[in-house]
Amino acid sequence: MKNHQIGFSLLELVIVLLIIGILAVVAVPAYQNYVARAQLVEAFNLASSLKASVVEAFIQDGQCLDNTQAQVEQTGVAAAQDITGRYVESISLAAGTGGDASCTITAKMKSQGVASDIQAKSLVLTMSNSTAVNNWRCSSSDIAPQFLPKACQVDANAAGG
Repeated sequence: MKNHQIGFSLLELVIVLLIIGILAVVAVPAYQNYVARAQLVEAFNLASSLKASVVEAFIQDGQCLDNTQAQVEQTGVAAAQDITGRYVESISLAAGTGGDASCTITAKMKSQGVASDIQAKSLVLTMSNSTAVNNWRCSSSDIAPQFLPKACQVDANAAGG
């Protein structure tokens, strides 16, 4: 009679666990980057929804909107702390600094419940008034480029980095 083996040997189980471990080492960081990018897309979408209001105000008044209390009452645009999302703490509007008097929309991420790489960081949409109205650029001084939405990565590449 032949003796038939039933089940797996210890070596086979160790090899399977090793393969699963290697896959986890590669997959977990990639998934965390994906989560951060997905959360930043919320910020980009919320900020983008205000572009039309900013452009309209600039065309009518020649000035950038801001959502300070005085302008909130005057223009009806929501206050910064009232424009929030699941991962976004606030969206603020302001006149940018620089020679072309650009208008900015800044989305500030929450400091908790958000991917650690983007906690309390900001995504900025800038409308350049020197070239053409409604010419928007996306940037961030404190978020690593690999986490930015594709539209922002295109802007960063076009600007030279």
